[in-house]
Amino acid sequence: MKNLLLALFVAAFMVPACLAEDGNDTSVPNPLADSLASLSADTTFTGKIYSVSRGNSISGISPQLTFKDDSGQETVYIVPANVTVTGKDGRPTTFNWVSRDDKVSIEFTEQDGNKTIRSIKVLSDW
Repeated sequence: MKNLLLALFVAAFMVPACLAEDGNDTSVPNPLADSLASLSADTTFTGKIYSVSRGNSISGISPQLTFKDDSGQETVYIVPANVTVTGKDGRPTTFNWVSRDDKVSIEFTEQDGNKTIRSIKVLSDW
């Protein structure tokens, strides 16, 4: 029994010391942690909707909102089925009530070049 305790004691204190001295990185790569680190925090954007695509669930095409800046550059945002939409009156509504020329504030995330909307707040009609 004493020998077992001595062996555990030696292993508990000597193995970490030996690993620390060789200078090698003993960490194991974690692809999930790496992909989570690549996610950006939510970003907010306010603008006028240029076009609305309702998508097609049968074909697997996601709904999209497109915005156009002053230079004519279009930016497309994916609208997932679970998006939170707040109407002009401040009450919850559905994506079906969002339309072209609405002024909206959106929160979105971007990963691998795809911008995905998390929430839409309709501010006014233009």
